Amino acid sequence: MSKVLISESILTDIADSIREKTGTSSTIEVADFSSNIDSIETGGGVDINQVINYTCRDVNGNAEAGNNVMKHFYTGPINVKINGSNRLEAAFKSSGFGTINFDSTSNVSNVQSCDNMFTGNNIVQSLDLSVLGEFSNCTSFNSMFYYCQGLRTVDVTGIIKDSKVTSVNSMFAKCNQLRSITGINIPFTNVTNFGAFFQDCSSLTTLDLSNWKPTGTNLSASNMFYWCRSLTTLDMRNFPFVNIGSASYQYNNMFSYIPNNCLIIVKDNDNKNWITSRYSSLTNVKTVAEYEASLQE
Repeated sequence: MSKVLISESILTDIADSIREKTGTSSTIEVADFSSNIDSIETGGGVDINQVINYTCRDVNGNAEAGNNVMKHFYTGPINVKINGSNRLEAAFKSSGFGTINFDSTSNVSNVQSCDNMFTGNNIVQSLDLSVLGEFSNCTSFNSMFYYCQGLRTVDVTGIIKDSKVTSVNSMFAKCNQLRSITGINIPFTNVTNFGAFFQDCSSLTTLDLSNWKPTGTNLSASNMFYWCRSLTTLDMRNFPFVNIGSASYQYNNMFSYIPNNCLIIVKDNDNKNWITSRYSSLTNVKTVAEYEASLQE
């Protein structure tokens, strides 16, 4: 972790917040911050902005990797209000929070990156980010939920601005208990690398990605659905498989270890042939026309 400069006034603010929470007026040494915060009765959860918000920011007010300080202070439920931070990278990385409640009055309009935001949190089972509203300036969601092995449901409805986002590599990779994702069916117009997006999501059974239609002509999608071994239906009727780059590293293991009879719905024969010529074991790839005809049988 890079060094973070904290002014005396900020340390005073932290101490004042601790005193407010504990109801004391005594002097608190910096070395004792952690033990004092641990002693706070959290009740329904600790409001980060009241207690440790300042320790999570650099001298420019950015929410840097210093956010990892949070995991040393709390292991229980927390309430989170985001107040204009421009980076949330690794904000809850490897934390032990089992319940994270986001405040609907948060200001996320300045956030530019959510990379690794929850990476390695194996405790939390459900996350609802929809209450935060649109991250209108965020371009990168790489590995946002990577290796969240306890996560079962996640709602990201409305947080991703399609015209802004460009990077989503490994967004849900290794979430092997994940069963439901809400709010991910958007065009991803400007994204070119979908590598490992759902890699090892071995509990997912259906994915409606029918609105995915990136406009790039040299896409990458290696390991995109690797080891999605429970997948039964995958609707990608607007995804341009034919625009995936010709180099093998751009599509290696894209569909490896998914069930051979998984229904994959694609736009037309060109896209169907792209898949079946590379993954001949997949026996249930249908064009939209074929799929709709099968419904009439």
